[in-house]
This record gives sequence, structure tokens and C-alpha cells, in this order.
Amino acid sequence: MAKAKRKSASSTKDVTASTTAKTSKRAMKKQVKMRRHVRLIEKLQKAQASREPLQSLSSLVDSLNDSADGGAAPEATAPKVCGLRLGKRGLTKTIRKRVTDAESARMAQVLTHPAFTANPVQAIRDLLQSQQS
Repeated sequence: MAKAKRKSASSTKDVTASTTAKTSKRAMKKQVKMRRHVRLIEKLQKAQASREPLQSLSSLVDSLNDSADGGAAPEATAPKVCGLRLGKRGLTKTIRKRVTDAESARMAQVLTHPAFTANPVQAIRDLLQSQQS
């Protein structure tokens, strides 16, 4: 009988050793899952933070357009960006590229203009005053 007790004692040690190994594997898997989850949350927060200025800017543009129209409702036609009509999908890559090219050309003209090169602040002030009146 003593031999039987010894076998059962050694088998319980094996069982406890295997269960602790399983729990450590489970704990490791859980830690890996948590790290992945934390990385995903950080990635989502960064993406949301990068989108926030654009959203606030678009709301600012909308409010400025409303105040410029005298508080009138927006037109029923599709909105335009630099003379290009926006469809249901908004700004596509081609529209974005066209707008970027047009703005780059306009900026190059401004930088080479003699009034701007002489006194940039005064040139901007004159432009704003001419647009207000």
C-alpha cells in the first residue's frame, strides 16, 4: 500500500505542475491579448485625433459660408471645391489632386508677385480689404 500512496503523491505533483504550466500559458496569452488591445486602442485614438482638426475646420467653413450668405440655407446643388462639384462620395483622389495642383499654382503666383515679395503683410491686408468691400 505504501507504494500506491507514493504513486498517487507523485501523480498529484505532476497534475499540479501541468496545471501551473497551463495557467502560465493562459496568463501569457492573456498578456499578449491585452498588449494587442492596448496597441489597437492607441492606434484608434491617434487616428481620431488626426481627424479632429479637419472636422472642426469643415464646421468652421460651413458656418462662415452660412454667415456670408446672410444665414440662408445651403443650396440644393452639390457643393463645390475650387470649381469642382463634389459627388456623393465627397473628395475623391482625383478631385483632391486637382485642388492641390490648382492651389500649388496659385501659391507660386503669390510668392512671385512683386507686391507680396516687397511687403507680404501689407499685400495680405490689401487683399482682405478688397474682399470685404
